[in-house]
Amino acid sequence: MTSPVVLVTDPEALAPLAHRGLQLGLRHRGPHDTKTLNDMTPFSMIAKTIDRDIQSIKRRDRRAGIGMRHAHRLFNPAWLRSTQHRLELIGLSNRIDRLPVTPGACGEVRWIYRLAYTTITNGLRVDSRLPMTVNIVVFQEDEDCAAHARRWLAPDGLSGKELGTWLMSGPLASVSRLKSVEINLQSVRWPSTVHPTMAGHAEYLLRVFRYDGDSLKPAPMENMLDVARLLKQPALRRELLSWLKRHDSLDNGTLLVPDRFLAHKAVSIAPRGLSRRANRPFTQVFKAKEIKGGKQTLRRLDQLSCVGCHQSRSLAGFHLLGAPRQGQHVDALAVEASPHLEEERRRRTAVMTALTEQGTLPDRFPVAERIADDGWGAHCSLASNVFPEWRCAKGLRCRDVLGERDVGLCLEDHSVGGPCEIGTVTQKNDPHDDRVGAIKSLSCGVGGVCERNRVGFPGGMCSGSCRLARKDGVCGGIALLVDFNDCLARGTTFEACIIDNSRPAALRRCDASHPCRDDYVCSLTGTGQGACMPPYFLFQLRVDGHPL
Repeated sequence: MTSPVVLVTDPEALAPLAHRGLQLGLRHRGPHDTKTLNDMTPFSMIAKTIDRDIQSIKRRDRRAGIGMRHAHRLFNPAWLRSTQHRLELIGLSNRIDRLPVTPGACGEVRWIYRLAYTTITNGLRVDSRLPMTVNIVVFQEDEDCAAHARRWLAPDGLSGKELGTWLMSGPLASVSRLKSVEINLQSVRWPSTVHPTMAGHAEYLLRVFRYDGDSLKPAPMENMLDVARLLKQPALRRELLSWLKRHDSLDNGTLLVPDRFLAHKAVSIAPRGLSRRANRPFTQVFKAKEIKGGKQTLRRLDQLSCVGCHQSRSLAGFHLLGAPRQGQHVDALAVEASPHLEEERRRRTAVMTALTEQGTLPDRFPVAERIADDGWGAHCSLASNVFPEWRCAKGLRCRDVLGERDVGLCLEDHSVGGPCEIGTVTQKNDPHDDRVGAIKSLSCGVGGVCERNRVGFPGGMCSGSCRLARKDGVCGGIALLVDFNDCLARGTTFEACIIDNSRPAALRRCDASHPCRDDYVCSLTGTGQGACMPPYFLFQLRVDGHPL
């Protein structure tokens, strides 16, 4: 028997593959530390571009700087030229399902790396990942894509290093033509004490690089509109509107906007996903009445953009963050893939099965916000003209807790982990000016406590003593915000700070089949269970507080 390989995240299986991705993307087989990569490979162009982007933020924002003494904490570009920092392979993704949008190729393969470091502080070893991924995208080329798909059918039971070795000698053996090198990083984070109605603020820098000779240069980004240019050039905007009216590939998700309309840089904003105007480039350019299908079509277009996808059912702006290292229990994720990617994994497996058994490929791509899930925390329709088929499972109801008229969340009343402070996001052209207004408190039930926006819980989170952790709850720890941050600022290790400055509380139980709601991640508790927490309570998901 065989089974299709669509996503590999096991560190043992990835070990034999790590050099192959860097060889294809950065033309390098040596050490993975960023100083070596910067000195010896085209990675230096990526580092220089990121450095310029970070300096641009600093020039515009007097409160921005590197380190916790600043109100707005920046990504440190020195991390990209360091012997202590490295690119760590966290995933291999078989995207043969993208065959409809890769003419002349059988989809793509993606090597996904995460920036990580190891250092010694106060005599103790600190080993952490950072909120940055480097995605090396390579075309799969074959005259017979069904036959190529069958090369991805691994013998049942194959795992660990043996799986990695089999992949290298099998489906990856002939993969060689690079498409792009893509980066996603948290460029700046404001803590909740600085931006209390939003429970904080974070920005994620997205860029795509392609080779021009021996140099990697910024390139157009798939379906990511150059909003500023389109608004300044009415003729270009009219041309794009005319192009959209002539193409009907939006319904099956295969729309590819021509490069002349696209940006070379994008910034996605968290929290609150598509409730933020900055994450909706098509909505910024067009009015609903101009587009056939109105609000639903605009929302669908926004989700095809880079920023819309990365803020739809994601993990703090990412869709894959990597499995925890062996023995890691603090600052660890119980689920390394976003709810969107978990659903995608099942869809891609079905696509592979159809391609290998019938030789046909379903050409429909699902909406990023929701594929098939109708459980707790899933997106649902509040309006008859916006995805009316998005319904909730039995026992749940669609509640207007996102501050939108059209889309809500499937929830039950008074549940641990549910929202307890809701309001409407002001829609400003500058996302720095966004606030949540008209905040209303919701009951957390008998004995429940509302963990507030102002202490870092987006939308508020119902909690309480550990005795409330019944069917859907688990007993975990919540950091004491001020004490914890003061501890980090003194240079104490994350592990020591979290142990000394946290309190027990009932948290929402989670796993790959039972995801958290938007703006929360499934973190690993000391008992090995998953619990929903705000992402920036995890050291590895924030740019500030690191001892470097």
